[in-house]
This record gives sequence, structure tokens and C-alpha cells, in this order.
Amino acid sequence: MWPTAAPVTEGTGPQLKKLLIATLLAVVPPAAMAGQDASLVDIYQNALDYNARFAAEQDRLRARREVLPQARSAFLPEIGVEAQWGYTDERTRLDLGLDEAVGPAADLAAALGISERFDSRFETRQGAVQVVQPLYRGENFARLEQARSQVSAAELALELAHQDLILQVAEAYFQLQLGNETVRLTEAELASVNAQLERARHNLEAGIGSRTDVDEALARRDQVQAEQISARNERDLARQQLQQLAGPLPGPLTPISPEFRPSALDPPQPDHWANLARRYNLTVQLAHRDLEIARQEIQYRRAAHQPRVDLIGRYGRRWQDEGPFGVGDRLDVEGGSVSVQLSMPLYTGGLTTSRVRQSEAERDAALQELTEIRRGAELRAQEASRNLNSGRERILALEQALRSARGTEQAVREGLAAGMRTTADLLQAKQQRYAVERQLAAARYAYLLGYLELQAAVGLALDGNTVREVDSFLRSGNGDG
Repeated sequence: MWPTAAPVTEGTGPQLKKLLIATLLAVVPPAAMAGQDASLVDIYQNALDYNARFAAEQDRLRARREVLPQARSAFLPEIGVEAQWGYTDERTRLDLGLDEAVGPAADLAAALGISERFDSRFETRQGAVQVVQPLYRGENFARLEQARSQVSAAELALELAHQDLILQVAEAYFQLQLGNETVRLTEAELASVNAQLERARHNLEAGIGSRTDVDEALARRDQVQAEQISARNERDLARQQLQQLAGPLPGPLTPISPEFRPSALDPPQPDHWANLARRYNLTVQLAHRDLEIARQEIQYRRAAHQPRVDLIGRYGRRWQDEGPFGVGDRLDVEGGSVSVQLSMPLYTGGLTTSRVRQSEAERDAALQELTEIRRGAELRAQEASRNLNSGRERILALEQALRSARGTEQAVREGLAAGMRTTADLLQAKQQRYAVERQLAAARYAYLLGYLELQAAVGLALDGNTVREVDSFLRSGNGDG
């Protein structure tokens, strides 16, 4: 699967893919595809389920996606219900002048039961439903656009975390493979040195050798033993690092094919890859999203100056045991209302203006960060392309050096048999050959990692398909991971 986050129209994806597949078809036999060792794909699949940091990024994306329905909810009506119960106990005195009334007026007041003093005790119950439908709130539109950008940024962040996980797993996997290869070579060299030591001792006892040959073989054996201890420690550390990323290893690792042949990068110019990174690098795209969010924050803050228009509907009912002042039957009032409300802040003490200035400053900072991130992406793409080109040349040079070292070792072996070379010469020739083999193994794994790093630098999709392509290089031979 080729570019998803940023489609590359220049055919760069197929070019890089062709670079890898051409090498694969040239060196890996079809029968090698059926290996049962723990492949890079197996480790990668384990890491997807095991890695806590990647799982945390997935959880962050789930959390960030909730800002979108939250922003949409601001356009929907708000419906609320309220209820109230109350008890009133009051004493009222009315100044009606009855104390001074005499004659017929006093008699009439007494007959009607009118008094200047009376007590009132009653219960009140009421309930209402209110609906508020926003008709226009400028900040809601700005917040909705910002929410979409935030979700897009979170998706890019997850894709970036996925890309980083692939690079980390691949690097740890290759380090463990290199550790296995280094241990294997030191063990083979130690066995060879021990055989040479026994031969030197036998020659010394037979009177055809020298004590110097024995001492030099002993010194070389001690040195190789020290290198073996260091190699095993580094291999164990690499295994722990890989297990920290992907959990327990399912089996021995698949080693790289000894016939590995890297292909040339097309096009080889670093500026081409820097131009792609400038536009499609995931970190650059994420910085673009941050800049968009900062700009949308300005619109949100400016919208605080705008009016807000709401449609408000209310329906309610109120019950009361008796009328006012204890006079009359109980009350039962029911009714509703519909209104349009406009509200607009006229002065907030400079708060809104200050928030706008703050958001503008944050936007400027996001723009500067984008510039710096873009420059860094260009530099990393140039570096990755140069490393891939130089890595290929280094592999070819080391392959030639290995052929020369093997030829030299054979010549020294023949010279030793003819009495023209010493055991020290043969030990030195073997040491040189094993050193070149270790360097060649390291260069091959570095090339494969460099291929992934270049893809990541220019924004090409790193996914399971990419891992399978790289893993195809490792489908030959047996490992001891």
C-alpha cells in the first residue's frame, strides 16, 4: 500500500518499491519464502498488540474523536426540565381603618368576616419544560471546524506513532540479527583460532614450530574470547530491547540472505527527496494541522464579539393551595411562551481583544514551528537518501573486500604450508576476513533500515505491506535469535 497520508504524484512510491522488489527477485529464491522462523512481519504484528505506547496513541485518537460530536451538539436544541415545591407560612396585617370604624361600617365588616390581620399557610408546586434552539452563534461554526482539524491531527499523530513503531521494531530486529551474526562469527573465529593453536602446539612439540607461534595464537584466542563475551552481551541487550517493543519472541529470527544485492536509488539526487519531504512528511503535515487549529482558534475568539440569537420555547404549570392573602380558591396556572432572544456583549473589559491577541501570537509560533519542522524534514530526507546511496556503495565495496580477504587467507594458508608464512600471518588474515564479514552484515542491515527511514522521511506510507517487503530480504537461511 503506497502513499495514503499524502499521495505522491511523481511516482516516487513505485520507484522505491521497485528498488526493493528488484533486489528481492534477484537474490531470494521462491522456496525461501516458506521459512518457519520468526520473521519481521511476525514481530511487527506482535508489536501492534503488545506495545503500550502505540496503544496509548490509539486511545488518544478515540478521545480526540469525541470533540467532533461535542462541537456538533452546540447546533442542536437544549432541552431542560425544572420542578419546584414550596411551603409558605406568613402573617399579614392590612391597614383598613377598621379599628376606628363605628356604627354600620363596623357591623358590615364583622358580618363579612373582614379583618386587618390574618395568617396564610399554603403549598406551591410548579414544573416547566424549556427548549433553547441556537439560531446563530458564530463561535459554534469556528469550534466545529477546529474540531475537524483536531480529529485530523489526532489521526496523523496515530499514523506517525505507527510509523515510529515500525522503525523502532525494524531497528531492534536488525540489531538482534546483527548480534546473532556477530556471535556466530566470533564463535567461528574462536574455533578457527583454537584449531590453529592446537596446530602450533603440535608443530612446537614436533620441533618444526616456534614458541612465538603458540604465544601469538594464545593471544589471539584471548582477544577473540573477549570479543565473544562483548558480542553476547550486545546480543542479549538487543533481544531485551526488541522484547520491550514487541513482547516475547515467537521463535528464531530469519537471517538476511547471504546473496543480498542492493539496488541503486532512483533518482539519486537528495534534493528530489527533500522536496517530497517538504510536502508529504507526516511530521510536516501534523505541523500544518497545528497551524490550522491555531488559526481557527483566532476565529473562535473573534466570534465572541458577535451577537447570539436563540429561539426559546417554554411550557409550565403552577399549583397553589389558596389565593393570595388566604383569600379565594386554590390556583392552577398553565401556559407556554415562544420568544427570540438576541444577546451581544458590548464591553467585557478588554477580555475578548486580549484573547484574540493571545491566539494570534500562538498562530505565529505555530507558523515558526512549521518552518523549523519542514527544514528538519528536508534535511533528514537528504541524509536518508545519501545514506542509502552510500550504504549501497559500502556493501559493494565490502563484498569486494571480503572476496579479497578470502583470497588473501587462502594464499597465506598455502604459504604457511610451503614454509613461507607464519602462524601469525594466518591468524591476521583470518582476523581480517571475520572483521570484513561483520562489517558487511552491519552494512546490509543498515541499508534495510535506511530504506524504511527514507520512506518515513518523504511521507510514504509505512504499514504492514512495507514491512512484508523488507521482510522478504530475510527469507533465506536460519537464525538463532
